[in-house]
Amino acid sequence: MITAIDLAVPNKTESLSYLDGNNTSPDRYAVASIMFNADVQPYLEDWIVGPLPISNASSAHPYSFRSTKESSKIRNHDADSDKVEEFVKTITEPMDEIVEYLLGAKSDSFDIWGIVSSLAFSFHPL
Repeated sequence: MITAIDLAVPNKTESLSYLDGNNTSPDRYAVASIMFNADVQPYLEDWIVGPLPISNASSAHPYSFRSTKESSKIRNHDADSDKVEEFVKTITEPMDEIVEYLLGAKSDSFDIWGIVSSLAFSFHPL
C-alpha cells in the first residue's frame, strides 16, 4: 500500500549547475513510501520513481542509497493493528455493563487512548 508520495530533492551538483546557468534543469523524481504488509515479515520501504513525468524512460527502485545499510527496508511491527483492535473489542464487549458502571461509557465508545464520552465537557478560562 502506498502511504505517501513526495517529490525527491534533486541532486545538489546538478541543481547548482542549473542555477549558475551552466546546465538544464535536473530531472525530477518522486519518493513513494510503501507498506509491504502481505509478507511473513511486513516492512516499509521508500522507492524512487522517475524521471517525471512518467514515461517509458521512467523506472522505480528502492531508495536505498540514502541508507548506511544494504537495504532501506524498515520492519513494520504494526501491520496487524486492525486485528489487535478486533481482538480487544471481542475481549471488552462482554464487560460493557461493568465498564459503563465504572467509567460511564460502553466499550464501543472508547479506544486505547482513553474514554470518548458522549458527555459534554466545557472549559471556562479564569
